[in-house]
Amino acid sequence: MDRAQLDAYLAAFPDIVEYWQRDHLLESAKILNQETALLTGGAQDLQTRLQALGERADSLDPHWGIDFAWTGNTVWRTLRAKHPQSPEISPVSLHLALHPQAAQRDDWERLLGTAPRRR
Repeated sequence: MDRAQLDAYLAAFPDIVEYWQRDHLLESAKILNQETALLTGGAQDLQTRLQALGERADSLDPHWGIDFAWTGNTVWRTLRAKHPQSPEISPVSLHLALHPQAAQRDDWERLLGTAPRRR
């Protein structure tokens, strides 16, 4: 059975899709807006919530996980390969946009090698 035929069957019987997604949706509902709820269980409550958030973050991509830490008022995010083939199967790219002040523009252009050549 190919993808198109499977999609057609699932469109005809949407309750099957709901059945297979139910556990996932229930788990999502349990942690919905928990970041704003009181920590009535103390440090254990915090640990439980962070673990659930970490599991949710790891579900964003099958090949890459996101580790995070809170230090002061800063959130640190670290990309982590879930298996050794992650870079080959799902390469990561970085898009960087800089908006330096006019006084810093020449320094950045020289640093990045994008400055117009001066004669």
